[in-house]
Amino acid sequence: MIQKNIEVKSFADFRKKVASSETIKREFTKDPIKFMNEVSDKSPMEDKFVFLKIVYIVGAALLLCIIVSTVISIWSPIIEYTNLEGKIIREKREIDSFFIMIASASIGALAGLLVPTPNNK
Repeated sequence: MIQKNIEVKSFADFRKKVASSETIKREFTKDPIKFMNEVSDKSPMEDKFVFLKIVYIVGAALLLCIIVSTVISIWSPIIEYTNLEGKIIREKREIDSFFIMIASASIGALAGLLVPTPNNK
């Protein structure tokens, strides 16, 4: 008997699996409609655990950027320098644009992942 829920990623993958296994080929020629109903065509994004791992990784990147940026802004020393006019200027160190860029991209990725997809049925 054939194994249930053969997972395929594309039609070419399906063709390859049917051609490579004599058992699968026999089951397919016996009842193609029933066989096609048993084939699973799940994409990785439909898999709950893969989706959650992606959300966790992107969320961790966002939190890490927020924490590092906060630490930099709170505990960075005050920089003192003299400008061209001879004035003494005191400034705190700015947050690197790298952390701002990663945090912004993470927010966009989370928004894109968590928005429900429309059903086109």
